[in-house]
Amino acid sequence: MAALRYLSRRSLGASFFVLRTFYIHAIRSLVDYSAICLTGLTPPVSQSLEVIQNDALRVMLGAPRWTRVVNLRMEGGLPSLARRIALRVVLITLQLVQCRPHLPVSALLKQLMCRQPAQAPQRDWARNTAAIVHGLGAAENLSQDPDSPFPGYAESPPWDPPLFHIFGPSEAKPRSSFPALLCQEGLSRVATLALPDSAVYFTDGSVSSDGSAGAAFVSDQLVESWRLSQGVSAFQAELAAILGALRHAHHHHRHRVIIHTDSLSSLQRLRFFSLRDNIFLLTAIYTFASLLVRRGADIILHWLPGHVGIRGNELADGAARAACSLPDITFPLRPGPSHLICTLNATIGRQSIEDHRLWVTEGSRSATWYAIATSYSLLSPPPSTPNYLLVRLRRLRLGFPGYRQIIGAEPDPCTHCLASSMEPLIHYLLHCPATTMLRPQPATALARSGDDLWMPLEVKECAPLNILLQTVRDYPPPQ
Repeated sequence: MAALRYLSRRSLGASFFVLRTFYIHAIRSLVDYSAICLTGLTPPVSQSLEVIQNDALRVMLGAPRWTRVVNLRMEGGLPSLARRIALRVVLITLQLVQCRPHLPVSALLKQLMCRQPAQAPQRDWARNTAAIVHGLGAAENLSQDPDSPFPGYAESPPWDPPLFHIFGPSEAKPRSSFPALLCQEGLSRVATLALPDSAVYFTDGSVSSDGSAGAAFVSDQLVESWRLSQGVSAFQAELAAILGALRHAHHHHRHRVIIHTDSLSSLQRLRFFSLRDNIFLLTAIYTFASLLVRRGADIILHWLPGHVGIRGNELADGAARAACSLPDITFPLRPGPSHLICTLNATIGRQSIEDHRLWVTEGSRSATWYAIATSYSLLSPPPSTPNYLLVRLRRLRLGFPGYRQIIGAEPDPCTHCLASSMEPLIHYLLHCPATTMLRPQPATALARSGDDLWMPLEVKECAPLNILLQTVRDYPPPQ
């Protein structure tokens, strides 16, 4: 913590991004590494750990000690340490039961996850771990059998040539190009690769908002689609579509196979092959590709820009979306670890927002101010913004009271207009002549209503970020 305070000097100190990175890798990493041993902490001991993170957040954000803790966590983008420990425990358990299922401890954890969790922390770390996994809703995913390779898969020796000829985008950031140019480039590459004896497939995967997923490919007049298991990721759906195309080419004895896909991540994963996750899907793709290559087939995987009007890609996309609504699952597939990690992170984020909204419901003035002023969106200033300006800008977002307000002393006069107010921040935003550019002109109905808590909403909607930064630079808000 001493090093963090030294790095956070207002004038020449490090930026919030650097401070946050230092805290995550140098301080919170100690909690991450020992998370599995911290599952049975009593509430007083657990609270002492939270104090460490709360102090670090105050240092990083330049906020006083009386700032509401839930505001600090939301502004810093960090969950409570209790939730961080729970997330790390689930990830460690996932690695253990999936990568080393033969160990006795893996069997014990899977057995405990099938039971009702304990209501209070136990002295047994395994029962506490199972209770945490249940609390995050990951018990069903972790109690499944490990992801196994496709039957018949054999790893190719390193001296074998690659199974695929992969063609990626011509630019480092293809999405930044104009759609018309992307469409023209894609059509030109499709025409160049197509030969009379080629079997051409357009593949796509889709995941709807309710978690249902589908995959499909289009080849000439043929359209095949599958409904995938609930909860799989878009990346898995794209791989399933490529697998379906290779399987069809193998069964119909194709000798030149061209697969067009708009999933750049799938091509990168197949180019740099590794079996960290999605083992069944990847080994199945390599197995069918090996069978085709042994017959003398040539396999080309080509990245195609999606949603730019290329007919084959649009047909595959429509078929994959329609497959999400099929009544029965025709391609059983278990969600991958990467998707589970993303789901858990989203769950932790939602729980943090629910904690903050609970304080809003209970009438906390500073929590209500923060919710209105930010709408739970993170601050995204230009990278070159000095740290002292960010501290001033966060003063407007956090909405904490001044020290003299807390002790009930006579307020100091405004440093810009010398007027006195019991609510210095409200005066700064609503009445001070120096900050007129922050207020709507003419005053809106909310501003005329007299409800001062809605003032940050008016400022957020009427003053762009560059105006806010200029104002707090020339006229600092009260501390």
